[in-house]
This record gives sequence, C-alpha cells and structure tokens, in this order.
Amino acid sequence: MTICPPVRWRHECWAATRTRALAAIAVCAALAGCQTPGFGTSGLSKKDDAQITEMTSTEEIHGPMERFAIAAGFKDGEKNKKRQLVNPPEAMAAYQKGEELFKQKRYVEAETVFWKECAEKFAVYPIREDSLFMVAECLYFQEKYAKAQDKYDLCIKEYSTTRHLDEISRRKFEIARIWLKFPDNITATDVKPVNFDDPGSTPLPETNYKEPTDWTYRVPILPNFTDGKRPMFDTQGRALEALKSIWLNDPTGPLADDALMLSASYYLRKGDYTEADHLYELLRKEFPKSPHVENAYVLGAYVKLMSYQGPEYDATELREAKKLREATLRMYPNRPDRVRMEAEIKKMELAEAGQLWADVKYYKAKGKPKGVAIYCKEVIRKFPNSEYAVKAREELAKIKPEDKQEPMQPRKYEEAAKPGKSAVGDEPGVFEEPAAPKKVPPKVIENFGQSSM
Repeated sequence: MTICPPVRWRHECWAATRTRALAAIAVCAALAGCQTPGFGTSGLSKKDDAQITEMTSTEEIHGPMERFAIAAGFKDGEKNKKRQLVNPPEAMAAYQKGEELFKQKRYVEAETVFWKECAEKFAVYPIREDSLFMVAECLYFQEKYAKAQDKYDLCIKEYSTTRHLDEISRRKFEIARIWLKFPDNITATDVKPVNFDDPGSTPLPETNYKEPTDWTYRVPILPNFTDGKRPMFDTQGRALEALKSIWLNDPTGPLADDALMLSASYYLRKGDYTEADHLYELLRKEFPKSPHVENAYVLGAYVKLMSYQGPEYDATELREAKKLREATLRMYPNRPDRVRMEAEIKKMELAEAGQLWADVKYYKAKGKPKGVAIYCKEVIRKFPNSEYAVKAREELAKIKPEDKQEPMQPRKYEEAAKPGKSAVGDEPGVFEEPAAPKKVPPKVIENFGQSSM
C-alpha cells in the first residue's frame, strides 16, 4: 500500500507570480506614461504642448522699470525691441509732408501719407499716435464720419491716455449730433404731468426736434447706400456708441456730462424709460456739479413715474420717484413749478395708499378677513387722511372682532431643549438659571476631645 503524502502549496510560487505581475504593471505604466487623475497628459500632442507652454509663459510680462528699459533699448534681444522712444528722421520727414498736405486741404493725399508712410511704416515709434489722430482728422474733414470714428477709436485703444483725447471727444460729439440730426436736450419744461391712472397715456415730450423719416433710420438692418456721411448700418446706434465712448474714455472731460444728457434725451424721446432712467441716475451720481443735474433730478422722477404700471404692480419706481421729487424741492426750493411738484408728491402718496388698498381687495377676494384687517390697519396708520383710509374704516367695521386681533408675536425660544435639570417643566427651549447649591455649615461635635469619666 502506497501512502501519498499531503499536498502542500508552495508559497514561494505565489510570491514569484505576484512579483512578475507587479513588474508587468510597472512596465505598462512606463510605456503608457505618467497620467494625472482627471487629466490625460499622455494624449497631448506636440502642438498642444507648445500651446500650453505659450499660454503659461511669462516672458511678455514686465514691470514698469523693465518696460521703460525695453523701450529705451537697454535690454538686448529681438523681442525686447518693440517700442522706441525717439522718432527716426524719415518718420519726421513723412509726418511733415502730411502736415503740409493737410494745411493745403488735400485731405485724401494727406490721409495716405499719414497712414502708409507714418502709422504703418513706423508702428513701433511714438509718431504712430499723432499719425493715427491725423488720419482720423483727414477722414473727418472728408465727411467720412464712420471711418473717422473707427480711427479715433483705434487711437484711444492703442493710446488710452493720448494727448488728443479732448479733441477726439469733441469730434465724436459732433459726429453723433450730425447722425442724430442735431437734437436738443429735453428739459423739465418739455414734459407733461404724468397721468397716475394710466401712465402710458401721458404724451411724449414736445420739442422742436423732428425724427428722421428715412427708413434706414427706422430699421437699423437696412443698408444705407445714399448718404456717405452716415455708416452703412444702424446710424443712430453708432451715434449712441460715439456718445458712450466719450463718457467712458474721457469721464473728466468737458463733454462727458453733455454726452450722457444727449443719450438720455434720445432714449426718453424713444419711450425707453428704463435706459433713460439709468443714464439720468448716472449723471446725478457721477457729475453732481454738472449744469444738467437739476434736469436730471426732474426728468429722473418723470421716467420713473412713466415706468410705474399701477397699484397691482411693483411700487419701487413710485417710491423712488417720490424721493427724487422731494430731493428736488430741497435742493432747488425756488423752482417756478414748485406748486405742481408738491401736488405730484400728494398724488404719489395717494398712489402708495392705493397699493395697500389693492392688497385689501386681494385678500377680500380670497376670503381671508384677517389679511383684510391687517392691510386696512396699515392704510389707516400710514395714510390716515386719505380717501382709502375712509374705505378701510368702513371695511374694518364689517369684520368680526376675533379677526381684527393682532397676531401674537412668536415667543423666542431655542429649537431643542438643553439637556439637564435647567429645563422648566415640559416647555421645550424655556430655561431658567439653575439654583446655586446651598452651603451646608459644618457639623459641630460637642465635647470633642474630652474623655468620659
């Protein structure tokens, strides 16, 4: 009989197998490349690597002194020679040639010289700033106002603090007025009192200005082929863009507030009261010393009232218009229309009472007498002398006494009771300070230390 010994698994075989598996995994990882979880860098091509390197490069970032050194030519390298501080003689000669042509009113030839022989040829020299401005001037005097506006914008884009900024603002303001057919600013005397019952029925401001009748004005997408002074599309939009660039790029200039006022007047004529309100508010905040501020207060209240839609809608515009009217009377107490403004303020107060009365009617329609009582009391408290207060008293008389009671104020307590003996009764969250432990006097033992006889 043959006795077979028990089979024993060799642990070293498993260890060898595990070692070979780990080695295979390591080889695969090395061939595949390292990979960060969530971002497969191994899939990037050389082009992608070059783009990432370019995006993360800091070679073009320079401090103030380094920029000055680059412009002065103190730093070597091809990339560091982008801007020059001194104009070469050829650039000055070309510029003087353009100036002579400009003085002779040969604007087409002067434009070519300033653009081709100065601005483009010597783009890294300081003469480019003056050349760009002169190109725009030549286009302006040729009455090519759209192209002139583009060149003025380019000059400001490349030289935000250009010394020609005031003149550029004047040119843009004049271009905008030409494109808008020389409109006048709307003043307080041009508007009519607002109809509080139906603000939409209030007539638009009456001025001597006549809106353009050309269809290319009315429909911005229609191309303009007949008038070379105007842009191809959206003449009025380009005019507003020119006005906006004045108070954005030259806010401390002499025409910034005029540009704002002209833009606001345009939107007021068009019936866009929201945009007009925004511009009047900007004028009041940013230019408090402007001669247009008084009209900005008066017309600001007007456009807010024109935006008001009635007692069933939001009353924000109504309240803000009332504040502006009151501020106008405080700042300008000697206005000739003071009596009319005071009457308007009373109408606004009555309209605010109408807002509360609309809530009364809402809760009455819902069959909630407690809500009716609450808003009736608000009407009486805030506007006791109004006609709505009389109606509120009559409505309160019809409500049951138990529905007129004020709701009890919620008692302040914590959401969960604190554990311990400090909780009072079964009322969660109501506590009292735990009583201090009483001091027990020490017990005195009589005849201590005496032996009994």
